[in-house]
Amino acid sequence: MKTILKIIFFGIIAGATYKYLNERNINVVEKSREAIEWLELKTKEIKAAGDEKTSPPASNDIGTRSANNINSFTALNKKASASPAPSHEDVQPEIPAGIQPAQSVNSATDESEAEEYLIPEKPSSATPGFPELDKYAKNIPAQSEPSLENLAASLISHASNDLEKTRLIFTWIATHIAYDDNGFNTGNYSDTKAESVLRNRVSVCQGYSDLFLALGKLAGLEIVTITGYSKGITYSPGSTLTDTDHAWNAVKIDGQWKLFDVTWAAGYGKGVNGRLVTVMQFNDYWFDTRSDEFIFSHLPSDEQWQLNDTRISKEQFERLPYVSSLFFKMGFNGNYCYPSALNGTINELPDTYYVNGDIRMVSMPYDKMIRSGKTIKVRVKSDKAVKIAYSNNGRITEMAKDGNEFSAIIRTTPGSLSLMANFGGDAMMYDTFLEYVVE
Repeated sequence: MKTILKIIFFGIIAGATYKYLNERNINVVEKSREAIEWLELKTKEIKAAGDEKTSPPASNDIGTRSANNINSFTALNKKASASPAPSHEDVQPEIPAGIQPAQSVNSATDESEAEEYLIPEKPSSATPGFPELDKYAKNIPAQSEPSLENLAASLISHASNDLEKTRLIFTWIATHIAYDDNGFNTGNYSDTKAESVLRNRVSVCQGYSDLFLALGKLAGLEIVTITGYSKGITYSPGSTLTDTDHAWNAVKIDGQWKLFDVTWAAGYGKGVNGRLVTVMQFNDYWFDTRSDEFIFSHLPSDEQWQLNDTRISKEQFERLPYVSSLFFKMGFNGNYCYPSALNGTINELPDTYYVNGDIRMVSMPYDKMIRSGKTIKVRVKSDKAVKIAYSNNGRITEMAKDGNEFSAIIRTTPGSLSLMANFGGDAMMYDTFLEYVVE
């Protein structure tokens, strides 16, 4: 409408000009032609300006980082693994290394196109009393530890049921017994009998599980030791397992058998100059672990202790994707993951890395491989993270924050896709916690 009014206005001006020129014997035809050309040019300019205002801006990337965060960080994170950081050659030269131009979701279409892979929240087996029980077990007086009987009595004095008894014994062992690195490296293992483990405060998996068994029985628990195959520090994904190499426990609580690996709860191992070096770090994921998650790394020799409706062979176990406890601690659910891995829907799971803070995935694919060109909605929860960002092929984009939830709409491009977090301190550094491959 405004365009039409402007044309009419210019037409009136042209008519008045024609009359004025004609009265003064000025070449009306020539001047009229010039005026018409001028009017046509202005009409095109007006129309072009109107089209420019109503057309949506073009965008190659969809993200959620606000404009005031540009240049707020310049360094790519370092991973716990030896994987190299993305090359700065992948970054546009006019932008500081590691920075992606701020973009925002610019239409409802972008939201509607996005696929969201919701991860149902898992019920936790923990109770509000566990922090206090853990504190007591970690700091029990030395005079309570001279014998198995004294130790068991001291521990269960703070328990009101079998679950709490199990927790106290589990936590004490995991925080007081060190892994026998020297025995592992030399083949000269220390005695694994429960009394010797209590005295020496060092052992391997058999000693951990035997001590758990002995203390559990003294506490009145129905408990067994299980032996079988494991995908631990010496395991290479895809390899054939020839001999049983691990031991863990099951405890019957409220009529139901539950799985525990107190050895793996005591810490983690790493290779240093070809030798095992263990770091003691309490990991209570291995307390009452879900059977459909436990099976990814533990296969009992007796299949009844798989404790799953669907039982698998050693060959099937070898074909299951390799995964660390970090994957399931982030919220991914074995109830979906296990059957999908068995039927071939999922062949690989994303790589996970330890970060010093809480992370719970709300929506993200289970499969490590993501198709290029997909638009996905990502949601992550963390009470401690200051920022969470994603990096698609080397370009970091900060995710939008709403309370303790971070979200982004990502249009995937070939390369790596990493999720990373900043928990304070150096505002320019991020730690990767989850990594996919886009192809």
